[in-house]
Amino acid sequence: MSNRETLLKDKPYAFVPLTGRVDRTAAISHDKLQSGLYTGFLEVTIKTLLPLHIGSGKFVFHNQRWHKQFVRFNGLPVIPGSSLKGAVRAIAEAVSYSCLLQHPKKPENAVPEQLLKCNHREKLCPACRLFGFAGGKSQQLKSHLRFFDLQLVQPRPEIALEYIQLPQLEKPNKDYPKNNKGFGNERLYYCHICRQDWPNCCQNCGKQQYFRLKERNPGAQPLFRGRKFYFHLRLRKIETGRIFTEVIKANSLFSGEIYVENISRDQLALLAFSLGLDGSFKPKLGYGKPAYLGSVEITVRPRPAANPLLSTASWPDLVELAREYASQAPAAQVKKLREILSFEQPRGEGWRQEGGNRIY
Repeated sequence: MSNRETLLKDKPYAFVPLTGRVDRTAAISHDKLQSGLYTGFLEVTIKTLLPLHIGSGKFVFHNQRWHKQFVRFNGLPVIPGSSLKGAVRAIAEAVSYSCLLQHPKKPENAVPEQLLKCNHREKLCPACRLFGFAGGKSQQLKSHLRFFDLQLVQPRPEIALEYIQLPQLEKPNKDYPKNNKGFGNERLYYCHICRQDWPNCCQNCGKQQYFRLKERNPGAQPLFRGRKFYFHLRLRKIETGRIFTEVIKANSLFSGEIYVENISRDQLALLAFSLGLDGSFKPKLGYGKPAYLGSVEITVRPRPAANPLLSTASWPDLVELAREYASQAPAAQVKKLREILSFEQPRGEGWRQEGGNRIY
């Protein structure tokens, strides 16, 4: 058992703060292709910077052990388009004036009402307008982006696979002891109880300090910290444990496509930045982010569609467009995201050793 309580400063993640507003406008129609908007294919290449695991829900037998299997299509490893889309959307939501699509239900009022998820296609935030919106039948909006599965670029897939042991990961925001609500660990996800009583209070706040602050500020309303992202690892050595897992090695390549339909230049800029095309950060994909798996680098180039009616004649430079977006986006959110997801100056220190175990 741990002799030292969990502190936010020891965690392998940090939070991008929420914006104070959501900009909502009507969605762009899918009914027909419109002039002045971008339609066509983006060719995507993903390079794994550290091992990657996206589970299939099945097991594979290797070296006398059953391992959690990497997802496959027709027997070959793939990165599902849905996995890439989810990671990119999370970034897009964090760096735009978008709603909080998934938010905690308790404590009540931890998220300002104006930031709650969109509920009408005539009033959608930037992320919902671009990635789609799942309202009622009369209100839902199909995504303007279609992420196709990415195929492993390797004539012999077995060369890209390796078999490792990962640690057991905990459920996010787990209560300790089990089923004991309000036992103090909620302070990792919420703030504004202390009113900044001392420097770096949230990073160093222990349970007893937290309870004392709650007693001193009985009317203080806890607020959700923001959107959580995991650090890249400084030492480039992932955490290990006892869970046998099939992973894709670092420096492996996947290729695929994103089909974009009827998106504006501003929407294309948001997409370009959220893919990390300006080079200021690297996204993370798949399982095991707390153990520092999943760091990737994404490159993209436009490809005109075979049918000229389905293509845009002139695409802007997507790297420059991503930089342009960053200069106009919510500054505090862009700065924090870059700090968390910087691969050149990673903040992940690895798990700490305590009582013979490595914990986070």
